[in-house]
Amino acid sequence: RRTYQQVFVDGLTSPGDEGRRFGDGWTAGYGCTLLSSDLLHGPRSIETAIAARQAMAEAVASHCFGNVITSAGPESRWLVIALARFVSLKYLGQAFGKTYYQFRLAQDAEETSLLCDDYPPISDPWCGNTSTPALLDFVAKRGCMILHMVESRVGADVLADTIKMLAQDACGVVLAKKKAAECLSTQYFFDVLESKSRHSAKKFIEKWIDDPHMPRLQCGYAWHQRNNKTEIVLQQRQSIKLNTFQGPVDVVMNAKDDEPKMLKLQMEDKVQQLEIANKRRPQTQ
Repeated sequence: RRTYQQVFVDGLTSPGDEGRRFGDGWTAGYGCTLLSSDLLHGPRSIETAIAARQAMAEAVASHCFGNVITSAGPESRWLVIALARFVSLKYLGQAFGKTYYQFRLAQDAEETSLLCDDYPPISDPWCGNTSTPALLDFVAKRGCMILHMVESRVGADVLADTIKMLAQDACGVVLAKKKAAECLSTQYFFDVLESKSRHSAKKFIEKWIDDPHMPRLQCGYAWHQRNNKTEIVLQQRQSIKLNTFQGPVDVVMNAKDDEPKMLKLQMEDKVQQLEIANKRRPQTQ
């Protein structure tokens, strides 16, 4: 019978220290996770619910994606790390609400956009063979953001079914005490998604996984009351040395007493404009 244990001990890196992994105050091994006793209570509070739940969620997810399910090679290690963070964030979203989940995604996106020029693509073997805390943190956040985009592209149900299938297959192999036929690779993962959703993954992989750079968008709008139209302007602010991002961008427009409108804007140039008919002034959030 195989068991999984969580043990709180003194001496591990506490949340916020420089020596931490991409999960705060924990380290995962096969069948056991060691967590810092500082997670049980902080210096100012008897209970640190968010920090403790985050650490335990990431530790459990990393036990599956990282120990039970390993990467096929250094170029695919980002995927295993990203899946652990993605699954743990989904749990935190259920525990603390959708707003907290969206806040964490926005926080990760902002941090990775500032650091992406300092690192090679996350599919680079150097990233897979290097285990510095800063790099692991970047790979986890960048990879999680990519999986969130995959979710928007193929649908939440398709991605969830794929992750569930991978976990169930891996657990079946472990319980049967058999050796896994093959480890998880980026190509296999996207081949499964493509077979389920009919969305080609080739260009997506080239743009978001094999390319280290990210677009930085600034959005503005002007409401013209006379003709009941809103002019939306998206401007790319990344370095002029980088290529212009081309692809779909989702924009949500809110107006008082109206349902939010989801607009899909196709970016082709550094500056893109779009006019939408609406009778009420849009609200900023």
